[in-house]
Amino acid sequence: LIGKIRHELNVVALVKRIIRETGCHVDFIYCRYRLLAMLSGVRLAKRGIPQFIEYNDSATVQLQWGARSGLWRGPGKWLRSNPLTIALIRWTEAVLFRQAAGVIAITTPLRNYVRSLAPEVPVVAIGNGSDPTTVRPLDKTESRRQLGLDPEGRYFVHVGTLTCWDGLDRVLEAWAELDDDQSPARHLFIVGKGHEEEHLQRLAADLHITSVTFVGELTRSQALTYLGAADA
Repeated sequence: LIGKIRHELNVVALVKRIIRETGCHVDFIYCRYRLLAMLSGVRLAKRGIPQFIEYNDSATVQLQWGARSGLWRGPGKWLRSNPLTIALIRWTEAVLFRQAAGVIAITTPLRNYVRSLAPEVPVVAIGNGSDPTTVRPLDKTESRRQLGLDPEGRYFVHVGTLTCWDGLDRVLEAWAELDDDQSPARHLFIVGKGHEEEHLQRLAADLHITSVTFVGELTRSQALTYLGAADA
């Protein structure tokens, strides 16, 4: 934690030095959501530099998911999952949002959450985009041929960082109910890596799921081939 605080203070000092040495005019600071980074933005806002926050996840949701999934272990688990911790984070978020010139949330629920904490702050929901020149639908038959999959099979694919807030543990729990069918043509592919990977692999084993494959990290073109082969 001390290292993170030092890093954010160094960022503020660096921005101040660039402004001082170059004499450039800074119209605004665009800050992706991190509590410490947002605190740094508040320090810059006091110099008359407005801060816009990109709100792309929720610290409280992360803590709650981590506690439920077993990600938090040891003495720190109680602190992270304690209701007082959650309340303190929400209070801190409210203070930081109110200092911002505006908030860009990536989903409507996150926008509504910001509004509940800071109703006077302008906030808009703009979803994550993609490059249509590189991310485009692929032919399902050809994608399955490249992966050596049954052209008549039913395939489900998740591509992304394996984190606690994605809810893949719930997906596996639901998949275990379907897995009783033992249909060899129905399969779940989980593409990507992250801090939840080992936990999810253990959960799949504990649930005796046989129709799931943890593919690991792939190149963009390889990941798109899996998406092209998927029914969902």
